[in-house]
Order: sequence, then structure tokens, then C-alpha cells
Amino acid sequence: IILNFCYRVLVNDCIISSCTGTNLTLVNLTSCNLCDIVNVTVQNCVGSALTAFQFSSGSNNTFLNCTARNNSSTGIMIGYNFNTSILATITNCLALSNNSSANTCTDFNSATSTTGTYKQCKSIGNTGSTAMTAFNIVGAGGVGDQCTLIDCYAIANSATGAAGQSTGYLVNTANFGTLVRCAALYNRSSASLAIGVSFQGGGGTNWSISDCIVDRNFGSSAANSFGVRILAGTNNFFTKTIAFNNNTTVANQLSGVPAGSVSTPAATATSNIASITLPATNMAIAA
Repeated sequence: IILNFCYRVLVNDCIISSCTGTNLTLVNLTSCNLCDIVNVTVQNCVGSALTAFQFSSGSNNTFLNCTARNNSSTGIMIGYNFNTSILATITNCLALSNNSSANTCTDFNSATSTTGTYKQCKSIGNTGSTAMTAFNIVGAGGVGDQCTLIDCYAIANSATGAAGQSTGYLVNTANFGTLVRCAALYNRSSASLAIGVSFQGGGGTNWSISDCIVDRNFGSSAANSFGVRILAGTNNFFTKTIAFNNNTTVANQLSGVPAGSVSTPAATATSNIASITLPATNMAIAA
């Protein structure tokens, strides 16, 4: 399905299945405005590089109840690629069991796209070799800011290559974003880092992260396992976020989050939990 320079087009109730080829893009919107992609599934497709859904250089488009499932690639694998778009709304979309056997897998890729909203989107059981990223929020020079993620899940994704990092939510040079009631659970890397929420590269500033849960993300060792890891960015606000059992290093549960806003109970069964009375406190608990 290809839409170029379209206005107010509805694509509804479609299944794209078992396609093969090189550099596949199965649903592609370019310079479209006010279009709706609803109940569209891309499944069982194989390509040397594969993108299930792509939207570039347009505005005010919506994706609702879409699925990218069981697609595979030897090259780059992307579920949903939003490139230089504005005001995209992605609601209840799923990336399930997609795989790149020799390259990166990214499920929801926001590349220099501004004011995008992701609500109830899910990345579950996907695999990348050189990297696995569920939600990739990347900006540049003020483009790519103001992304909002609400009630989204990154669950049980894996990086399998020798230096493959597995990340639930990656923020790089993107600012003024919001992460609310999101979860990063059971993500794995067999030989490198596993991180629930990562601010890396250019990081991000003026983000609000609230009511999130980041549990049981396991890298190749305790030192390579993080709940939240902030390497770059300033003036970010964390509240009521819980990082639990991201391996056994307490300092890695909420790494880079200001210490004054973090409580570190010794274990879930101790009286230390009862001593946490401030409702805005973030909690870091090792296994």
C-alpha cells in the first residue's frame, strides 16, 4: 500500500501477508495529511530489509489498531517508522515477534518527528542481532521534540548479537517529551546491555516520566543490567517510577536519576517499604 501526497484517505481492514523481496516497505505514506490507517496487519513477510509501516514528511495522520507480526529480515527490521512527520497519532498498535537475524530491530521508530503521540502501543517478543529497541525517540536540532508515550509496553524483547543492546525506551537528542504509565519488562541481551529506559547519545531535556514500571531487564551481567539509565540530558522530572530486579545492582535500577528523588528499600519484604511515605518517590529495588 503506497500513498503519496494524499489528503483525507482512509485505509481500513487490510491484511498484507507472506510478501518477500529486498528493501520491503509494506505500508508507505509520503507527504500525506489527515489520513487514517485503521485495522491493518502486516505479517509473515521476509526481506533483506523490511519496514512494515512508514510515514514520512506529512502531518495529522493516525494509525489505529495496526499490527506488525512475525516479519523477518537479515538487514534492518522496523515495525513502525515515523520519519520527519508532525502530529502523528499512533493508538493501540502492536509489534509482535518480528526479527532481524543479522542487524537491528526497532519496533516504533520516531526519527526527527515532532509532537507524535503513542498511546497503548506494545512491543512484545521481538528480536534483533546488533540492537533491539522497542521505542526509539531520536531528534536533531529541535526537530523530534514533544513526543508523548502513554500506557505503552516493551516486553520480552531480546538482543542476541555479540554487542547487541536491548532497550525498552531510547531517547537521543529529543526534548520536552512525556512518558506516562509505561512499562519495560523482561527485556534481554545475551552479550551486552539491557536497559528499560535509556537517555543516551544526545539524551533529552525537560522530559516528564511518571508512574512507570521498569522490571527484570537483564543484560549479560549485573553490571550490564539497568532499569533507567541517564547518560545525557538535564532538567528531567521523574516521579512515582519503580525499577525492580533489573539484576542485582541497586545503583543500576535508577541510574542517573537524582538521588534525592529515589528511595532504595533493601528488599520488597522488609519494613523499609512501609517507611516510604512520599507519594512522588521513585523506588529502586534490586533482586
